[in-house]
Amino acid sequence: MKKSTLLVSLLSILAMTSCGGNNSNPDNSGTGGDEGGEQEQVKVLTQETLEELAKGYVLESKVTEKINDNVHYFYSDSFHDGDSFTYKVYATSNSTPSRDQLTIFETYSKDENGNLVSERRSINNQKTYYKLTNPLTGDFIQFDTGYTNFFSFLDVTDFEENEGVYTLKESSIVKVSPFIITQLYGNQGFELDSLEISYVEDDLTLSVEAAPYTAGTTTYNYGFDVVVKDLGEDVSFAKRADPYEEVSDETFEGMLTSLKNKNYKMVQQDYYKNNLSSTSTLIVNGDLTYRENEFDGTTY
Repeated sequence: MKKSTLLVSLLSILAMTSCGGNNSNPDNSGTGGDEGGEQEQVKVLTQETLEELAKGYVLESKVTEKINDNVHYFYSDSFHDGDSFTYKVYATSNSTPSRDQLTIFETYSKDENGNLVSERRSINNQKTYYKLTNPLTGDFIQFDTGYTNFFSFLDVTDFEENEGVYTLKESSIVKVSPFIITQLYGNQGFELDSLEISYVEDDLTLSVEAAPYTAGTTTYNYGFDVVVKDLGEDVSFAKRADPYEEVSDETFEGMLTSLKNKNYKMVQQDYYKNNLSSTSTLIVNGDLTYRENEFDGTTY
């Protein structure tokens, strides 16, 4: 009897030990999974990032344009290097936009008086500038009224964060509007309604809505889905009036020399029903200028 009692006791102890081990395994494996598994890192918008954006940016936008009940889409690109602002717009689509057709390409900077100037390339392949005026008042437009880098007005304290989405506080909208809409839309005239900044995978993105604008019976609404492609003081991009690279063409230069020296021939050929009907040759040799005409094989 003693042997039987001892055996039962030992079996009971083993059973309790086994059950205790089974009960502890789920907790240990869960903890180990948490510690050893990869945690999804939520990227944080920092003051340093905003400061780098304030030095320069390259933005690509998909724009939703709603005019009353008609909706269109197009792509636009915005560039800022601190001293100038460049804007590109591509063709509008009713469904799927593309960057195949560039419709607007402008670069704005400021002159020594702070006036807004637009770049143009002269016939001599040099940059020229013309000042822009307000069509209503005739006054020169100032660069700082809409084209100062809009990120330079923003601070992380201007945003409220919720699950990785940074929403601009209503109290901070006034200081960045209308700069942000001007630089995303390309022209002045619209005010900011809302701005959200967040990371989508590795891309810093902006979601921007312009306040509705009504003129007569027409209401305009614009939304911008923006991806930051580059930032910082070293951003580079093409500008509207960058000079063409010089190309050497000996044949062309020789032709110009002959024209200047009045030593050339110029041939004109006329066709009738796809057949050559006559040839006229203008011969210039110094002060001597004459013409030779050939018609039906006969020279006149």
